Amino acid sequence: MTNRSNTGGDHTWRLEQLPRNVAVNIQFEDITYRVKDGNKTKNILNGISGKFHSGELTAIIGPSGSGKTTLLNLLAGYRIHTTSGTVSINDNNSSTKELRKVSRYVLQDDDFSPYFTVMETMMFASLFKLDSSYSKEERRNVIETILDTFHLKSLANTMLSKASGGERKRISIALELIDKPAVLLLDEPITGLDEVSGMQCLRLMKQFANCGHTIICSLHCPSARMIEVFNKVYALSNGECVYQGTVANIVPFLKELNLHCPLTYNPLDFIIDVSTKSYGNHQKSMVLKIGNGSCFEWSPDEPVILPPQPSQRMEFEMIEDRKKDKSGKSEHMLSWWQEYRLIFWRFTQHMWRNTINFKLRIVAQILGSAFIGLSFFECSRNALYSIFDFNLVAAAILFVVFISFAPIFGSVPRDIELMKMEYFNQWYRLSSYFMALLTSQFTILFPMTIVGSALIYFISGQPLQLHRFTMFTVSLLLVAFMALCFGLMLGTSLRGVHALYIGPLLAALMTVFAHQTVAGDSKTMLQNIVLTISFMTYSLEALLVPILGMDRPEFPCPPAQIFCLTSNPEYVLKLYGWSNIDYTRAVVALNAFALLFATISFVMLRYRLNSRKKSKS
Repeated sequence: MTNRSNTGGDHTWRLEQLPRNVAVNIQFEDITYRVKDGNKTKNILNGISGKFHSGELTAIIGPSGSGKTTLLNLLAGYRIHTTSGTVSINDNNSSTKELRKVSRYVLQDDDFSPYFTVMETMMFASLFKLDSSYSKEERRNVIETILDTFHLKSLANTMLSKASGGERKRISIALELIDKPAVLLLDEPITGLDEVSGMQCLRLMKQFANCGHTIICSLHCPSARMIEVFNKVYALSNGECVYQGTVANIVPFLKELNLHCPLTYNPLDFIIDVSTKSYGNHQKSMVLKIGNGSCFEWSPDEPVILPPQPSQRMEFEMIEDRKKDKSGKSEHMLSWWQEYRLIFWRFTQHMWRNTINFKLRIVAQILGSAFIGLSFFECSRNALYSIFDFNLVAAAILFVVFISFAPIFGSVPRDIELMKMEYFNQWYRLSSYFMALLTSQFTILFPMTIVGSALIYFISGQPLQLHRFTMFTVSLLLVAFMALCFGLMLGTSLRGVHALYIGPLLAALMTVFAHQTVAGDSKTMLQNIVLTISFMTYSLEALLVPILGMDRPEFPCPPAQIFCLTSNPEYVLKLYGWSNIDYTRAVVALNAFALLFATISFVMLRYRLNSRKKSKS
């Protein structure tokens, strides 16, 4: 639970002292994290302990591979869990899951949609983070105050694609501070920034720490200027704690180990050099002296803000039993439908503002459909070419399948990167995001499929009968929807170039399986199986009904031709082994495939967002 800024109806946002009943002190003991490395087990963190107090800005430092990011991920509960050990919040036994409720985590990579301004991005976040009683003007005032605090007010109407690295870093932090979380975890917040931008970020974090927030960030090599900002340092080496305490106590601590820091040397650089064996192997002696993080001799005696007494009811303990409305839902939580509408709006805006991609999809749909219609211009006007009506159907299906699934499986990996921290930091439900992702594609896919269907149908000279055209269009819409879900499944299950390779390959195989019907009644069991599992089979069946079924009139035979064997549509169907076609069966099967692909997509998306992974440092 976060510190709501509307207490007592005061709809303002300002830096102010965090109430005692909201402040969070974190303590962890004997934290161990192991991963499988082939047939061996590797310790990333080895029985470390420590404390992070409210009102303090703490830096987790250490060389690459020391376990900095792993420790932050464990505390945040970000996709990994401890192998053993305990985490306490305000001296109460807790878990990283409970800590996650009162904290926000800012990853090193800042991913934003480049098609929105800073103000639009902040406003979108405020709709999830601020109380619903805030008016639009009050939200804007809150955002302007935050942007001013982060020295970003002049960028309010600037597209995020034009923001610098330092500005993007501050924006990513500002987004998570809208609702003033009690704990803020940051992974390498100054990496890639120049000295000035890095100092700006750290000083802002220091301001929040001075107000009672618990700010913890991992750093690689902070400069001598930067170390003055921190209240405390937590140093790691090879997964063990080699120091915990104030910056001023680093030199005295090392002196007791007969390690003397030069007067002109940055103490943080020196302790990192020592931990990397630049002055000999002192790892064991440092770990023993600091008790692997359990010794607090070099830390302040008391936290800046004392934790609440057990008898006091802490705000983060009220998450599950907050005031409920009559429907049983949380009073301050957006409904599923509200979340869906907001995310749907963002997806549609993203598509429409990506003008190059938007125009390419429209042009490709129109030109491709017209080309298919022209390629089969004579197939319905001349009985000699009527057999090519089957090819027309196959070409139309392949075109719609590819133009429907290619954009989605190409964009989904990027969308996941954009939303993974929003979802982790509990902006919205995964189900509302998923449905918005899926249905937002309809805004361009369905209208253009209808246009493409009309072009193919009328240019190729099909019968001018409303019911046939309607069935043909509905069938292509179902194929497009099924292909969209298929592409979504590939995008959530595979990564990058793998999806680009596997997608067309599977579509091609399904097409080959569907054409096994040339075997007629002599189909083997294997052929029957591949026919059943191929979504192309039912796509062909659904479109063949309005094109060659339903007692279609015979194709016109040229005057110079005495007899046209293929003038009968039923004969053409029999020629290709499709004499037994059922529109209802095809429609039900296409919907079933779409539902199956969508379900797999949701499961895989949840897995990717919650799966454990090996941390790099």
